[in-house]
Amino acid sequence: MKILHSKSVVRETRAFMPPIDGSASGLRKGQSGRILVVGGSSEYTGAPFYASMAALRSGADIAHVACHPRAGAAIRTLSPELIVHPCLDPVLTANEAAQRVLEIAKRVHVVVIGPGLSRDSFMLDVAARILLGLKEQEKMVVLDADALFLCSQRPELVNGYRNAVLTPNHGEFLRLCETLNIPVSDNERVDAVNLLSSRLGCCIVLKGEEDIVSNGTSVCIRERGSPRRCGGQGDLLSGIIATFISWMLGAKAGLYSRQANVPSTKDIGDKHIADALKGKTRVLEESRLSRNAIGDAGAASVIVNLIDEDVMADVPVLLLMCSAACILVKQVARRAFDMKGRAMTATLMVDVVGDVFSESFDEAESKKRN
Repeated sequence: MKILHSKSVVRETRAFMPPIDGSASGLRKGQSGRILVVGGSSEYTGAPFYASMAALRSGADIAHVACHPRAGAAIRTLSPELIVHPCLDPVLTANEAAQRVLEIAKRVHVVVIGPGLSRDSFMLDVAARILLGLKEQEKMVVLDADALFLCSQRPELVNGYRNAVLTPNHGEFLRLCETLNIPVSDNERVDAVNLLSSRLGCCIVLKGEEDIVSNGTSVCIRERGSPRRCGGQGDLLSGIIATFISWMLGAKAGLYSRQANVPSTKDIGDKHIADALKGKTRVLEESRLSRNAIGDAGAASVIVNLIDEDVMADVPVLLLMCSAACILVKQVARRAFDMKGRAMTATLMVDVVGDVFSESFDEAESKKRN
């Protein structure tokens, strides 16, 4: 099996990152990422906090949280940096609540749905309406936690939506596969991920000891994380994926000087766009394996050897962004465990995101300690 090398992912990802040296002087507030996290119920308040703060700590400019009023009061006390909208309010109809969130969504680049959402019938109804509205806006969406439970109950909500990224853990993955009648075994896990992605038409990020990212063909990330799996790591990942995707969109729009020549595409996730490093931009062919070409039976895995730059160039940019986020979260978890061992928590992980990001992703001339 060929191994996806983290150093190569980092090197390629830098081509899409907003600069923080002198060339960043023309950037305005919000151009390095505006994120909305939809979640936070009367029971769960930590998850949306972790997702939104991880987005900020990894480099997004602005993070909004749309949540239940009870969660909103708690989240406001946790951080003054977050813009909290307590609009998932049961005194409203589900449609009214969804419309309020969709108005906020018009102002952001990426929406994360699921952290702390709960399985309350009102919250799930609102989430479903929000997701349908986001599809009309053609918004990039990251789905985690109970939003994945919703998708397992109503897969038509995401079916064919190529702007959606689903981030299941093992249990959530099994539930989705059961819904779509996809057999899963340890020996055929990669095939199952590819098949799930192909049937839904979405990007899948399967979290585990080795993360697998697939859009019908897959890359496998082998980065050492923490031996302790504390709660909240998935929430951090969803927020960080959102930040990296917002940079992908910024690169597409030519907002960052090093991406001035990156061509605009209608669906950047379907194109191979890579290597704008050192002023060179190369545009690679469209994905060789479309969903129709793959079909249900052709879930062949491309486990990429990123030491070879020509092979690295075959990785679609959306998979590259998700892979970079997976690597960062594993490195953050390892740092937190090295500091506190069994006592590590997601709160500590949030605190070290900035330092780990700077050490791994920032180029030498622009490194900043956070």
